[in-house]
Amino acid sequence: MYEYILLPLDGSDISESAIPHAETLALGCGTKKVTIAHVVERERYEGMLATGRRPGVYLQRTAERLKAKGIDADIKVLTGDPSEALVSYAENNPCDIIVMASNGRSGATRWAIGSVADKVFRASNVPVLMVKALERPAKRRPHRTRRIPGG
Repeated sequence: MYEYILLPLDGSDISESAIPHAETLALGCGTKKVTIAHVVERERYEGMLATGRRPGVYLQRTAERLKAKGIDADIKVLTGDPSEALVSYAENNPCDIIVMASNGRSGATRWAIGSVADKVFRASNVPVLMVKALERPAKRRPHRTRRIPGG
């Protein structure tokens, strides 16, 4: 059913929380290809190329991890507004589902800042699996045992 999966990543822990879901979906559905996409603003992208930096290195490492699990994966670096670029790519290329993470903001924060995942969900004609990113557990201090005198 889901032969082509689009997996947008931005390098954050939040976006990467969608990777296991895309893997499970790909393996369970006999997916032909997972496209890992990253969107860069056009000016920043041109600056990266001018300085010899390759924006796809991070994506390539992720694609190699998927390939090691038997999932065919490729990468795509898109330019422009993230939500618009992702929706456009999904609608103009083979794509049966978009698997992406959301930071779980709600209320005034979501209204003020907006969410790429929310914008993609609302604008796309392609189904979107939106994964709520789990918060990282707070670092715990090692438990200490104290002896109480006379106890």
